[in-house]
Amino acid sequence: FHLSDIKNCKTGESISQLRQQRPVFILDSINFNLAEYLLKESEHVRKVYDDRVVQTRILERYALLATGGIWSWCATHVDSPEVRLLKWVPAIVTFLFGIRAWGNSKAIQTARDYLENIESYISLPENMGWGKYIKNNQEPRLALTAYLFWAILQILTVLIPIFYG
Repeated sequence: FHLSDIKNCKTGESISQLRQQRPVFILDSINFNLAEYLLKESEHVRKVYDDRVVQTRILERYALLATGGIWSWCATHVDSPEVRLLKWVPAIVTFLFGIRAWGNSKAIQTARDYLENIESYISLPENMGWGKYIKNNQEPRLALTAYLFWAILQILTVLIPIFYG
């Protein structure tokens, strides 16, 4: 139903009375509005999901570039007194970027779970739906490789200055 339907009601006339007068129109309108809302909602959530994945990849790239750049400078300026402190900056950068990437992964999981709830609400078959597909087929590998990337990079950015510093 529309706002104009409510405004045109007689005083004291409830929405349930309105539904009795025009049940098919109201049901169709509600279903259409709900379907339209769920479509737009799922598009938005998928965009949030995709944006967070892109942000995570950018963090990975910048963590590697920063680490490589700093260590390259340190390798060419071994006798410089700044190297003693500068060689630890990649460990700090990796830690901070890793925290941000972890936050992104939590937002990605939340978006995926929300999409899965929408898909369940509209009763999609078990083998249909983007959220279910990602959860069952792609996300476990992506999450594992992302966590391994950050763990290995963090370990290396701590161990290399210890053993080669």
